[in-house]
Amino acid sequence: MPNVRTRLLAAALAALPLTSSAAGQAVYVGGAKQVQAARVASDSAGNRYVAGTVFFNSGYDLVGADADIFLTKIAPDGTVVYTLYFGGDGSDELRGMAVDQAGRVYLAGATGSANFPAVNALQPRLSGGQDGFLCRLSPSGGFDYSTFLGGSRSDSAYGVAVDASGNAYVTGETASIDFPVTRGAFQTTTQPPDVFRSPSDAFVTKVSSDGRSLLYSTYLGGRNVVCIGGSRCIPAASREAGLAIAVDAAGSALVAGRTNSSDFPVTAGAFQTACQCDYFSSDLFVARLDATGSALVFSTYLGGRGPDIVLLEESLGAMALDREGHVLLTGAAWSLGSGASGAPFPTTPGAFQPRLDYTGRVPFVTKLDRGGGRLLFSTFLSGKGTGAGAGIAVDDAGTVCVTGTTSAADFPLRPGSFSRGGGFYAQLDRTGSTLLFSTLLPNGFAGADLAYGPSGRAHLLGPAGYLSQIETPAPALPPLLGVANAAAATVTGRIVAGELVSLFGASIGPDSPQGLRLDPDGKVATELGGVDVRFNGRPAPLTYAQLDQINAVVPMLVGFGEVLVEVRRARRVTASLKLSPALADPQIFPNGSYAAALNDDGTVNGPGSPARVGSVVAVFATGLGWLNPLPADGEIVFGELPRAGLPVRVVTGDGRHLPVLWAGQAPGLVAGVAQVNFRLELSEAILPDTLSIRLVVGGVAGNEARLAVAP
Repeated sequence: MPNVRTRLLAAALAALPLTSSAAGQAVYVGGAKQVQAARVASDSAGNRYVAGTVFFNSGYDLVGADADIFLTKIAPDGTVVYTLYFGGDGSDELRGMAVDQAGRVYLAGATGSANFPAVNALQPRLSGGQDGFLCRLSPSGGFDYSTFLGGSRSDSAYGVAVDASGNAYVTGETASIDFPVTRGAFQTTTQPPDVFRSPSDAFVTKVSSDGRSLLYSTYLGGRNVVCIGGSRCIPAASREAGLAIAVDAAGSALVAGRTNSSDFPVTAGAFQTACQCDYFSSDLFVARLDATGSALVFSTYLGGRGPDIVLLEESLGAMALDREGHVLLTGAAWSLGSGASGAPFPTTPGAFQPRLDYTGRVPFVTKLDRGGGRLLFSTFLSGKGTGAGAGIAVDDAGTVCVTGTTSAADFPLRPGSFSRGGGFYAQLDRTGSTLLFSTLLPNGFAGADLAYGPSGRAHLLGPAGYLSQIETPAPALPPLLGVANAAAATVTGRIVAGELVSLFGASIGPDSPQGLRLDPDGKVATELGGVDVRFNGRPAPLTYAQLDQINAVVPMLVGFGEVLVEVRRARRVTASLKLSPALADPQIFPNGSYAAALNDDGTVNGPGSPARVGSVVAVFATGLGWLNPLPADGEIVFGELPRAGLPVRVVTGDGRHLPVLWAGQAPGLVAGVAQVNFRLELSEAILPDTLSIRLVVGGVAGNEARLAVAP
């Protein structure tokens, strides 16, 4: 997107919005674009704000995706007030957002663009290879100010908060010895780099309400690290980053982040004054600065130490303050199962899950008292699988709402929940002892961020751009929890004509599983167990249906505007969602941990039957887009096979292009399931046991899949 500095769309994106039911509201933000939604917030009027990174020119064959910032404001009724895209020629990333009660939006992140928009800027030019940035936008979406924030080396802003006067508080990470700090601030110098070491500190910066001056700005970090290991310790350096920030009613900034410094500044009487960290691992920290930024009110470590053979990096996902000023944290910490060595992450007796018989990084929820001296509660929130908390909020009654990701099949659930997926949403009571509600959610639907809004609603954001509205006193999920390419199983807001998709929802399908059946014309039926799916009114062939999932084929003539997806039971709409059509979304079907592929001798590709160099391999996929000639919806295709209408390439993980011999409809399968034949032209001298490949269709890259290969 060269030389394009800003884009402002006053109208709704094609994929917005939809109210799904009275029980909850789900909308999709992003249209047909590839987005990474990162932050959600709400204001006192009930408007919701979603911000993140949007990728232009994201085809696999490009040197790098052009990443810009997006911000969407959604009115209480679900209509879009505005959508804004902005950035420069380089890569820009959104990492923090706050909204004041006037509806002004504060955004923070990192940019490598020299022409990133600078408006009424405190620092109008890029100082290093990467700087932080801070922007404030008016209620209508225009820039009040936009500024770089950094020194001559690499800097990133990770979090932003705002006080009642409109002053902005920013935290992040800096490696610059000339980062802009102010006289009298708590820490005005940092450790300089040398030929071996490149240390970094956290920073905390307060910017005036007009964006024109620094009210204070300080480093926050230590200098010494523990390292035992001989020559591998030569580059040992302190590494700190402020990852989240909040401000209390008195104007004191609360900062949380990570550190590996043994001398990080902590205060007497703090909860944890010694670091369970070294050069190869880190602890979390929580610190409160006074209103002038010149002194610490308190500062504490928070962390444990994993098994000796593992490099431990505890991570912070989010922080929130309750009405009393206590600090709520979530992220990932080490659980130590029976017999595991190390120092356990601090939990409290009586908490929901003070111990977990599993060794690995799992989500945690911790409540630290406002003085930083004790834990009010601290608990794991997981089953036997890895994961991380990503968003946290607290309602007026003190109920703690948290979202994140998990791989645990036995994640603790509550009645009425959805029982599959890699995301989760949970509610704990104010004491952290009782799990009030918990559900898994499809990959991509949740796990990015969480905000609490008026009228007792939690706003749940997924990285794919889905935004859900859930009542906190009586949680109920939206009926339709996203639509995914069936080969990828991660929900997005994009669908492709002829694509085999999976629809997810707690009770969208028939009571008992139903498999594919043919209608009297020999086509795949459009109704299973009394349930059917329509795309802009067109019936979709159904290949499988059960209570919480329906697999359907998007009609070939789905159209080019927004697409209304409706699930019906006995011809009555029970769930719906608006999505955007895309030209392609090529995803290779999996077969265990390998691609669904046939070798040229007819064997299924895998470790026991690898493809040979020079042979022809066939992979099976969906989402290649329109076919020529166009088959009928639900047709089982034999005879002359339609070809892919867009260029199809097979690209290896290291960028090599393998010659494609055929790309189009797979014979004997429902229209929309594709087969791509290609020749394995590789050098035997550098041949691995497995080869990563992906399809690129019309410049759109799909998932990465593995092939077993041999000379």
